[in-house]
Amino acid sequence: MRVVHVIDDLGLGGAQRQLGELLKAAPRGDLHLEVISLSTCKVACAPVLQGAGIPVTCIAQAGRWSWTTLFKLWKALRRARPDIVHTWLFTASLYGRLAAWLAGVPVILSAIRSVEPDKPAHYVAADRLLRCVTDAYTVNAKAVSEMLMTRERVDPRKVHTVYNGVDLGTFDPARVDGEMRQSLGIDAGATVIGIVGRLAPVKDHATFLRAAATVSPSAPTARFLIVGSGPLEEALGRLVRELRIEPQVSFVSDRTN
Repeated sequence: MRVVHVIDDLGLGGAQRQLGELLKAAPRGDLHLEVISLSTCKVACAPVLQGAGIPVTCIAQAGRWSWTTLFKLWKALRRARPDIVHTWLFTASLYGRLAAWLAGVPVILSAIRSVEPDKPAHYVAADRLLRCVTDAYTVNAKAVSEMLMTRERVDPRKVHTVYNGVDLGTFDPARVDGEMRQSLGIDAGATVIGIVGRLAPVKDHATFLRAAATVSPSAPTARFLIVGSGPLEEALGRLVRELRIEPQVSFVSDRTN
């Protein structure tokens, strides 16, 4: 069986991490896996896939609708001749499902990773139109499945929940050398609470910071880490100052460890 996964990009992100975890753990044998990314710039996760023996193809996509991108993706799928195409994130789901349908791929799947409360109306309309060529949807939470059935009007029988998985073998709870704390200037005995994700409204870092302000009077040695980057960095910095919790909050840029 040949399966091609199509994703917006292979930069640092939750969907990219989950795709990598899924493919590294997938049984091989008669299962042939490939990944097509619609970005030639965001490729941080590509070496992980390639290291696992999974071919990666990158096709440029500039953000606006591109017939060239659709044609290149269609050609790539015709060349790969997959039994299944599984798309991840909106842009890849738009181009990927259309290209897979035009290429005559037998089974087309779409992975939906967020409830996207701010999703533009024309995006919703596009997803509704593509329901007719989508055989099934995979979601990572019950809330996402409920959104699909209400806003996108997807048949409940097509929605399958597959929760996010983590390879626990990469974590060693017995190893506590203090190196990470030292690099972040955190005392050895301090309680550390973190949130990892892009700094965007849907992640709701503001609630995390207000919770930190509630906790800090009774836990003055606690440290709160915000790991990630995004458009709300300045706004969240102002909120930290307004809540007067600057000494306990640290912003940590994108990292993989």
